[in-house]
Amino acid sequence: MVKGRIINLNGGVYQVLTEDGNLISVKARGKLRSVKTVAVNQKAISKKEEHITLKQSPKVGDLVIIKQDMIDTILPRTNELI
Repeated sequence: MVKGRIINLNGGVYQVLTEDGNLISVKARGKLRSVKTVAVNQKAISKKEEHITLKQSPKVGDLVIIKQDMIDTILPRTNELI
């Protein structure tokens, strides 16, 4: 298990700078690129549920955990540019 920061993304290959100063190339696990659907406005007057789609893919600047030469976990972000 290695912790690092994504510094570059090119064609699905992430360049990660590890805590010990090494630069490694890895790919993300499939579970990180999946789409999650979340229901919002559950207390709306019309009783309709609106769904929004969130894609939790790794981004440049993210702190990540690498296992078996793949990005396994994205650590919580403190801020994000949209």
